[in-house]
Amino acid sequence: MENIFLAWILIWFPQLAAGSGCTTPLQVTGAVQKIDGGNWFLVRRVRPGNHWHPSTDNLAGTEPVYGHCDANYSAAATFGIPFSTFFYDQFLFTSGDLSEYAVVNVGEVYDEPMSSVWRVTTDQSKWGFQGEMQVSSLSTVPYNVTWYLREGKPEDPILSTGNVGDYKPATYVYAEASATNFAQDLASLSGANVFIRKKHGAALSMTPSQIPPPV
Repeated sequence: MENIFLAWILIWFPQLAAGSGCTTPLQVTGAVQKIDGGNWFLVRRVRPGNHWHPSTDNLAGTEPVYGHCDANYSAAATFGIPFSTFFYDQFLFTSGDLSEYAVVNVGEVYDEPMSSVWRVTTDQSKWGFQGEMQVSSLSTVPYNVTWYLREGKPEDPILSTGNVGDYKPATYVYAEASATNFAQDLASLSGANVFIRKKHGAALSMTPSQIPPPV
């Protein structure tokens, strides 16, 4: 009976199963590899519901492994795989059904490549910082957007296909700390995913990341 109860707990609260997942980014197949040339590796997923990713590392990839990893990026699973030690230069944020997606250069989250300085604003009256979207479900050409990356806000960064605060036509594709704000579409869009890739140069490899974690 005790084992049955434990299994039930881990199904409904997969973030409690720390250390039970994968330790390297997942090679995946299917439609996601048709987005902007492919070569995407899955590193983070949150199941359909009303809470965002439980990680709190500000997208640095330093969060310890949690949950049970699944290469099915629309599965009813929540998990995270550390990726800070991998050499990558782009993120892909998607809904579980891939109807919403956003390709972002790593340098758009940090001030510049090889820098651990975040684009942070302490002025809560401002929306956040300007970033450039490379490709998204809204556009096949680059465009500028405004995102949240605020000091003292564990749910940040909050990223969307458009400006944060403009709910439509933009869709939110990333937030942390199991936040419930801006989570309106997680249930209907089969959750959300984070992929990484090395677009320029060699393939994704176990080498120091292009962007070191913030200090």
